[in-house]
Amino acid sequence: MPPDNATFFPSDVCVDYGLMRARTVDKAGLVKKLLPLMVIAAAACTEPAGDTGSSASASKSSAPRSASARATSTSAATSTATATATVAATASAAASAATTASAATSATSASGDGGSFFAGEIPATVKVKAIKASAMDDNVLIFQPVEGWTGGKLPGNDYMAQSKDQSAVFRLDTSSAVVTSLGCKEISTPLSMAPAKIKNVTEVAAPKLTKVGKNGFAAKEGECAGEGPKGPVEIHFIDVARETQGDVWHYAIMVSFPKDSADLKAEAQAWARSLEFTGRSGYKME
Repeated sequence: MPPDNATFFPSDVCVDYGLMRARTVDKAGLVKKLLPLMVIAAAACTEPAGDTGSSASASKSSAPRSASARATSTSAATSTATATATVAATASAAASAATTASAATSATSASGDGGSFFAGEIPATVKVKAIKASAMDDNVLIFQPVEGWTGGKLPGNDYMAQSKDQSAVFRLDTSSAVVTSLGCKEISTPLSMAPAKIKNVTEVAAPKLTKVGKNGFAAKEGECAGEGPKGPVEIHFIDVARETQGDVWHYAIMVSFPKDSADLKAEAQAWARSLEFTGRSGYKME
């Protein structure tokens, strides 16, 4: 127990009671000696013990806001990324659609008007001669020979040319019969002749009135298939109806080539698409 003359500070004074418990001085001395300690203690007590809790509490209360901000930021970033990805995907799809549309347009242009074998641009891979050849009397039919092919006029108004290996043939044949149109059956005879020597000719597409050639003249175009000396062949032809002196003469212009040869197909197209008919056509486009 402390001595009777010991004086204690109230419990609410911020002085270590344990350290002061052994001090036993008179009141005046106690005040003189402990006054500086009281000042120091008071200074130490300017920040209440509860402030640490308040600071922690403030930190805790601000934490959700920070978390919320982070969450909002993450959400915004995710939304931005999603939006960017969506835009990129849309752009990619649009580009793909544009590419597909462009390819379809190119394919249509390459195949000619309505898919005609005889209409459109001459394939860029094929080299044609600068000079022009002609058939029919009075040079009514004009065309450009393909480099590497050989041939020329036949008796009458006919014409024939062949590729270097003789597997592809371009031929003009005048119908000697009185007919209203020409089809695969009617052209099977000239197709069977050398060098084509095509047998078992069958119809693939019936003749249809269309615009063909370099100057877009009216003719009936059809397609056949057959067997050549080296295997299956593809045959495209047009029926040209020429009016002269009140009569109508039918001419079959045919190209045949091995079914699996893209190069010879392009060369056959060059012959077909260079055609110019300057006579009076018996076929009229509506």
